[in-house]
Amino acid sequence: MNIDLNLLPKDQLMTDSLWKLVIDFNRDEKWGDPLKMQLHLIYWLDALRKYVGSPLIIHCGYEKEGHVSKSQHRWGNAVDLHSDTIHYKTLLCAALLFPFAGIGIYPYWNNPGLHLDMRKLVDGEPKKIWYRDKDNLYHNIRYDKMLVNYD
Repeated sequence: MNIDLNLLPKDQLMTDSLWKLVIDFNRDEKWGDPLKMQLHLIYWLDALRKYVGSPLIIHCGYEKEGHVSKSQHRWGNAVDLHSDTIHYKTLLCAALLFPFAGIGIYPYWNNPGLHLDMRKLVDGEPKKIWYRDKDNLYHNIRYDKMLVNYD
């Protein structure tokens, strides 16, 4: 997607003309309402798909109902996805390189995959990372503790 994100507000929604600039996704995928998806999320998903060199299958984007009340899906700021060609752990490693602020790991979905979102974080706040186990229990992962300083 050839666009300068600095020229558009953080809460910019996708438009028909912006969807035409997306390289590796299209508005007909399972976004819910493709015009309610946040531009910054779609931009970074497009970049992730190019980086991993593999199709990413969208499960869910915008969804007003069906998620918890604070869900980023309600603002078109999140997506659930998987890949049929790369392992979800490989996809996770790649996603950590991008500015996704929330990453959920779902190894027990029918198609194991990730939740990715662009939630707003307070300056200095680490990414929110969690996984859901086989009993559907959620566990937080401290991203700031994953980073090691070798200096």
